[in-house]
Parts: sequence; C-alpha cells; structure tokens
Amino acid sequence: MNQITHEGSVSCPNCHCAIPASKENFVTYFAVGDRLQCPSCSASLNWWGLISEALSEGFLGLQYAPIGSRVTLTEVRLKHGEVSTVDFEALKIPESARILEVVYTANEKRLPADADGALFPLEMHSNRPDRQLMPDRPILLYPMPMPIDDAEPPQEQGVNVMIVWVDKAALSLADSSLLSAVEALNGERYADAVVSATAAVEVSVDAALTQFFERTAPAKSVSDLMRGNSSGKVDVLVPSMCATIGIPPLPTAPSTAFRSLRSLRNKAAHEGHLPAGTTDKQVATGVAGAVFAVAHAQLASKALAAEPGHSA
Repeated sequence: MNQITHEGSVSCPNCHCAIPASKENFVTYFAVGDRLQCPSCSASLNWWGLISEALSEGFLGLQYAPIGSRVTLTEVRLKHGEVSTVDFEALKIPESARILEVVYTANEKRLPADADGALFPLEMHSNRPDRQLMPDRPILLYPMPMPIDDAEPPQEQGVNVMIVWVDKAALSLADSSLLSAVEALNGERYADAVVSATAAVEVSVDAALTQFFERTAPAKSVSDLMRGNSSGKVDVLVPSMCATIGIPPLPTAPSTAFRSLRSLRNKAAHEGHLPAGTTDKQVATGVAGAVFAVAHAQLASKALAAEPGHSA
C-alpha cells in the first residue's frame, strides 16, 4: 500500500509552505522570537500565532500538529460490492501509536471515468463497535453507492485517506498530558483540557527545577521545595533558573496565556467547574500557552543535562 508519512505541520501565511511543528522550531522561537523565518520564502513567522491558531481553529488533524503528531497519507480503491481495507500495520504505523483522526476524501479516479456520483466509504464494525481505532485492527470499508440524479455510480472509486496519529512510546509524561488536553479541547471537554494542560506544565517545570537545584542542594530539600506553590515556581524560580543557565525566558505571549490557563484551573478546582462565560478560544489559547511552557521547560532540562558532570 503506497503511503507518505510526515510530521504534523502548520502553514506559512505567505507561501503556504508546510512547516513542521517540531521541537527545533520551538527552540528557535525561544531564541529569536518572531524573527523565525519560513524555510521556503524567508518571511518572518509569528510562531505563537500559528500554533495557537492551529489549536483554536484547526481541523483535519491540524490541531494535533503542536503536540508532535504524524500524518500518513494513502489511497484506497473502493470496488462496488467489495470490502476494502485500511491496514495500519501495512502503512508502518507502529503498534504503540494512538490513532487521533482518519479523514476520507474521494478523488477523481473513477471507473468508468464519466460516472456520476461516488462510492462513499462506510466503516464496518462488529455488533460491539470499537469506539477507538487501534493500530493492530484494520479498518474495513464498505463502498456505499451515492448516485446523482438516478445515474449509475462508478464501479470503482479512489479515496484518499489521511491518518493522524502520535507514537505514545515516544511521549514523556508531560507530552501525554498535553495529548489528553488537546483531545479534550477537540471534544469540547474544556474543564478536562484545562486540568490536563496545567498538569503537563507542572510536571515538566518540576523536572527541570529538580535538575537545577539538585546541583547544589540535597535531594530531600529539593523534593520538599517542589511541593511548594506552583505559581512561585513558574513566576519566580523558572526565570531565575533560565538566567543562571543562560537560556531565554518563556516569551510574553505564551507566558501570559499560561497564567490565564492556570487561573482557569484554580477557579475550576475551587468551584468545581470553569467560570461562567469561559470560551473555547480562551481554553485553546491557554492550552497553547501550556504547549510552549512544556517545550521551554524541556529545553531547560536538555541544557542542564548537557552541562559537564551532570546527567538527565
């Protein structure tokens, strides 16, 4: 089965070039800000704007790009009266993958070529339907004839298939929490999105700060410190750590967004629900702030691990 797999990407607003939402591009953004350039047309990129828009406005899998998704593209031939298969293993999607989204788009490869209508792919299931796609279970597609004006539909129809997935085996605990946050955001479970995104930042920040302080303090003392106020860690300890080890601070836009997210999370924890009037845009922007804050904390951890005499 022919296939192409690539990193989840956002698009350059100027030339529409696909730009991977890679860790490297986040690191470059932390270093140069909005001087990050499109690799195709060299236009300046508002990386914060591209990522936050992908989360708030994204569709067809775009909303998963900021958390390191992969996209596999293939084609299936539907034949009248026959069952076709989308085999994840044949497409080299690992068993450890989580399938996030599958999108079908009919193409013009019809037989006969002048046929009207289409063969529409219907996913088949047993009498106990699985609600989650699994890499070791192929999708079975039945070709549903869709005629136009009573004309005969094609006997064969090409269908492009886009599979959006992430390899769970490659995710850290913080990355897994971000995945949960984006899935909840996509499913309009906004309180879940807020809680999971905040937890992702807390986990990654604690890991970086633990590495930093254990260079000079006993592990027990550092552990006690990490039990302290989350706001103090993010607002006071992280900037001090960044200045000491020589990495840029978290830029203003994602920092402000994460503070808003943290406020939503605290109000939800105290009141049992998000404040009245909370919008999907607010939550998406907050989750974007968490994506950047996690990437920034992971940059700090990597810098600390690279210091002579220290390990992760």
